[in-house]
Amino acid sequence: MKPSFLTLVGLLAASVAANPLPASNSAALVVRGGGKNTNNANGAGCDAGNAEGAGNAGDQKAGKGKQNGKQNGQNGKQNGKQNGNKGGAGAGAGGAAQKNGTANAGGAAAGGAGAGAGNATAGAIVLPDGRIKADAVPEDFNVLGSVFKSAVVKGDGLLFSNVITFPDVESSIFDKATNTKAFAINIDDKSVFIPQGGEAQSNIRRADLLPSIRSQLNDVAVTGVRTLHFSVQRDPAKPLNATHDYQIVNLESKDFSFHQIDVRTGADNGNEIAVFGNSKTTPAPQKIFSAPFGEGQFENFALKMDFNAKYGFLYLRPQGRDLTDSIDSTVQVFHSTGQAPLQQATEPIANDLAGLGEYHFALQKNAVGDAPQPTGIQEALFFAGIFMEDSTDGTVTLQ
Repeated sequence: MKPSFLTLVGLLAASVAANPLPASNSAALVVRGGGKNTNNANGAGCDAGNAEGAGNAGDQKAGKGKQNGKQNGQNGKQNGKQNGNKGGAGAGAGGAAQKNGTANAGGAAAGGAGAGAGNATAGAIVLPDGRIKADAVPEDFNVLGSVFKSAVVKGDGLLFSNVITFPDVESSIFDKATNTKAFAINIDDKSVFIPQGGEAQSNIRRADLLPSIRSQLNDVAVTGVRTLHFSVQRDPAKPLNATHDYQIVNLESKDFSFHQIDVRTGADNGNEIAVFGNSKTTPAPQKIFSAPFGEGQFENFALKMDFNAKYGFLYLRPQGRDLTDSIDSTVQVFHSTGQAPLQQATEPIANDLAGLGEYHFALQKNAVGDAPQPTGIQEALFFAGIFMEDSTDGTVTLQ
């Protein structure tokens, strides 16, 4: 039975009384259940194709390792809850500490998530954990035990040991406490990916790291309330070309047809780094947050994603009729530069996160219109402090 206008207004009043909205919100948010992803698929920015599944047959042979990884994750979660410092108001966090039950990273060390993984941080850590041991070598990225998939995404005929290097830089805020280190993703003229059964992506230069198959068990990284941490820094010796669009971090849907979130730089973003929402949003994806992207320091991010939240938007029209729409889930951004603790940068922003999928940590250089890619390129980007935590209780680790 379709709810009446009075019923909807009653729900609206109850919701606002329980959860007052900031004055800047123009539409009323009414919490409600259900809902599924019914958006039409489009290919914007999603070009790995089914090769990511087919090309990882070797990774999936890890078999028993999946269960071991799952057990390690559970152990890490319990250790984090028991030992993590949830004392709360991380330095400089202000309102974020109050609203998000923030924690510092000096707490528990959980079990590593396979070869190459570092120790877990405070709080309830879930996969993926992409922090790299201090003694790791590039060849560690070629094997099934790597914390990242060893088969995709990279130039045809390349190994990840041809792509990964280790820069001599100050540790990121989330590597210092765990004896882990930054790594660089490098691209050049050979960085042309060929999807399984598809054509070479000749007008794109890319290399992507996808968390290992263990991180996909029970969709642990794309359900509930999860906070994804990562830090990125430019390589001054191998600069990017700001006339091009670069995809740096994204969550790509399980059917490879769209991105739920995107972190980009270059092109329209110039020398800024920006977080965008769902790529299917019309007329264009929402820019959720942006910041200057300079050199010599890490830009640190935490993306708190509530995959559970269901919101109904109630609009009152002049004719006296009601119009409802639904957007699933929210994204909230925390950010800092250099060694400063993270600070809350946005409130939770409505963004459709439905579609499950996998995270990409990438250096993907897109073409400028139909122009061919320049030749003779040597470009790189540093990554550090990649891990995910369970933020069901509101905890977001700030340093």
